Amino acid sequence: MGQWGLQSSATAGTALAFTQQGQDVLRIACLRSPAGLYVASDRLPPSAGAARLQIGERVFTLTASATAEPRFSATAPSPPALTAALMSGEPVRLMAGSRSLAPLPAPDGKLAAAFSIACRATADG
Repeated sequence: MGQWGLQSSATAGTALAFTQQGQDVLRIACLRSPAGLYVASDRLPPSAGAARLQIGERVFTLTASATAEPRFSATAPSPPALTAALMSGEPVRLMAGSRSLAPLPAPDGKLAAAFSIACRATADG
């Protein structure tokens, strides 16, 4: 099974990453410049169009990036409800077109809180 971890970069921002055997199953990041939400997965192929990050009953719409990367990535403006969703203890799922990740366990409350604080710091400045 995988695990959630918190990763930080002075230039890119902060990421909450679910990894399994060294591979990013799901990465949720608060970007610094431009400020926003970035989601990526090594388990889904690149695609264009709409994608959704679902945490419990909350759904966040993303715009998938058609890039040369061998993995799926998408962006969105930073959603204010993301913090509450991550702290809810509900499973996390990423859907892109007809493909989706199996629901992942919720991140630990302490990790979700640390991610939330880092995201606020990124947004503030």
